[in-house]
Parts: sequence; structure tokens; C-alpha cells
Amino acid sequence: MIAIENLEYTCRTGVIKDGKESIQESIGYVFEAGECKELRECIVTITLPDGTQRSYNSNTDAIIRDDKQGINPISLSNDAALICCDKLKVQINTVTVINEKAFHVWKMTNPTRNVQIHIVAPDTYKVSCEVFAKKEKCSIVHSLLNCCTITLKTWMLPQNGFVFQISKNDST
Repeated sequence: MIAIENLEYTCRTGVIKDGKESIQESIGYVFEAGECKELRECIVTITLPDGTQRSYNSNTDAIIRDDKQGINPISLSNDAALICCDKLKVQINTVTVINEKAFHVWKMTNPTRNVQIHIVAPDTYKVSCEVFAKKEKCSIVHSLLNCCTITLKTWMLPQNGFVFQISKNDST
């Protein structure tokens, strides 16, 4: 079964490194064993506050290691324009073949805010999702049974995130 996921969040400075505030050192995306059968596409887009964008495509950066799939981490720490850039926007768009009824988890590794994830499954499936974070300023919208959008307008801390499950829609 193919799932499309679009995650967007804003990086915030806060980590002190070499006497300067900085954001997370890299952007990565890895599945735990059993979550994903195949990562077909993963495009990461970074947008600076001035609107400048940089994109990275998994077709050249895909990895498989120790029963995990994902992308090689994209380093931000070697680029002075990025590492000290407050309000850097990150978008991760994926197309995956996933295991039906398995739970799929997005966990944040760094403090982030203005997080939104949009999950789309095939028409004959339904998406169930939940947030494990402080739920103030949080909305979960099911526009259709097979689509779910979670928007969190406050902070997500490390290990906060989302869990979702895609299963056959019994009413079809």
C-alpha cells in the first residue's frame, strides 16, 4: 500500500555552539524496522526566511542500513547561512510502500514549532492518527477517511511527534 506524507516544520535557534545560537545540525528521515517496505521518494526542501530554497532528492541520497530505511542526513552545520538561521522552514515529502495496520511514527529530534503533517492513503483505506505532544493549539482534520492533516501551532520538543495507522476501510 502506498502512502504519501508531507511534513513541514520551523527550526528554531537555541542550541549554543561555539558561542553562537544555532539550529539542529542536520535533517534526517529514518524508518524503524517493520514500518516501511520501500521508500520510493523523499524530497527535502529547506526554505530560508528570505524565500531562498534548497532541495534534496532521495533518489541520490537513499540509504538502507540495519533493517532501517531513510535518507542520509543533510548537514546544516557546515553552512553558516543555515546553521544560525532562525525560522528556517523544512518540508519532507515522502512516497512509501508501508505495511498495512502497522503503526507509523514521526518523532522530532529537535525543538520545532509550526508543525504540520498531511497523510494520504489510497481511497479504499482510512487513516487514524494521534499526536504525542502538548495538544494546545493542535488540530486534527480528516477531510476524507483516507486523508489526515495534523497542525500544531506551538512547540514540539524532542521525542514529541505523531503516530498514524492506515487500514482497510471496512465500509467500502
